[in-house]
Amino acid sequence: MVWSGGAGPTRSTALSCVAVERELTDNEYRSPATRLVDVAQREIHDALAVVENPKPPDLVRQLVSLRGRVIVRNTDEDTQSGSDRTRNKPLTVACLSALHLGSNHPLHQTSHPHSLPGRRFETMSSTVRLVTTSSPDPTEPTVAVDVDLAHGGRLAQITVSDLPLLTDVPDSLNPDVDTFGWGSYPMAPWAGRLRGGRFRWFNADHRLRLNHDDSGVGAADHQHAMHGTVLDAAWIIDEQTESTVTISCPLDQPDSGWTLGGVAHQRIEVFDRQLRCDLSVTVSAHSDHALPFPAEIGWHPWWRKPDSLSFHPDAMYERDTVGLPTGQLVAPSAPPWDDCFVNTAPVTLHYDRPLVPNVTLSSDCDHWVVYDHPRRATCVEPQSGPPNAFNMRSQIVTATRPLRRTMTVGW
Repeated sequence: MVWSGGAGPTRSTALSCVAVERELTDNEYRSPATRLVDVAQREIHDALAVVENPKPPDLVRQLVSLRGRVIVRNTDEDTQSGSDRTRNKPLTVACLSALHLGSNHPLHQTSHPHSLPGRRFETMSSTVRLVTTSSPDPTEPTVAVDVDLAHGGRLAQITVSDLPLLTDVPDSLNPDVDTFGWGSYPMAPWAGRLRGGRFRWFNADHRLRLNHDDSGVGAADHQHAMHGTVLDAAWIIDEQTESTVTISCPLDQPDSGWTLGGVAHQRIEVFDRQLRCDLSVTVSAHSDHALPFPAEIGWHPWWRKPDSLSFHPDAMYERDTVGLPTGQLVAPSAPPWDDCFVNTAPVTLHYDRPLVPNVTLSSDCDHWVVYDHPRRATCVEPQSGPPNAFNMRSQIVTATRPLRRTMTVGW
């Protein structure tokens, strides 16, 4: 069920009643006030969708925009008594564009185990906030991690004792926001640039959507497919607690050019002194033809500019004339860098400040890209393989062998 702001429902369906929270004109909501209303008579100021009994796979593909809110609830739960029904259940709240959903749409038909119970839902945006559980030690920092589901399941911000570690989150209403330039986003099923958006797999040529121009002037040999298919896609919640969220996203996003299937998964958990991120890609769970496919994964965090960096790589990839690895390893050079390194040791960013003076990244990735050209940020990116790996030698995902990597951030 979808409403457009200020105009009431765009169409009526078989659902005559839904639970809707009263809206104030300043877009704040009265927390306890929910009621049943006739959708044909409802008018609200902000775009809102309330969906009863959704089917998760369909919600995955339709979760595409911040322009509206979706509230999911299981109508069966309203008839069951007992406060334990609502305890420790992840909230299923997401954002959806103003899609035309008919009464026979699967979102209206199947019960969802994580549906939002009546009388307990809250209006939320697409950002999930994770916090550390209460610590008996008052000296431990307060930590909050914002995970943006609509923009690639990325870490929008990591806040430790009120201090943001990543660069500022951009204004979502700004049409010129660079998708690549903020937060910490997962890269899958490839990391970095893929030359010309092309690779060959099982004697077939594959062409991916080109989304990056190195030259800035449209030079033909500087057009690449960069950072995978899921960095700006919508992810859904599989499980959630106060300090942990598990989310997923299909790799074959519309118009991406990726036709080999597969699913990306993240598990993000926050502690008092560190953040753990697990990223993996698997073949599609219900695929009848789960063929192997090439893959590389990693993270692309935009850290606030450090005063110095402790980084001791073993080797560096030689770059060609367009800046992509040749496959040859050379001795590491001095910064500035926009390079891929072979490295297995933690990397620490140092700051001249009393709170959180050090931020340390550790990973089981053995490839790291460091990009320190911007004045506002430094990117330290653990990856399972180098850029353009599909055209050199990449990891392979099979039905029995997913690709998994972990990154921890300590302070």
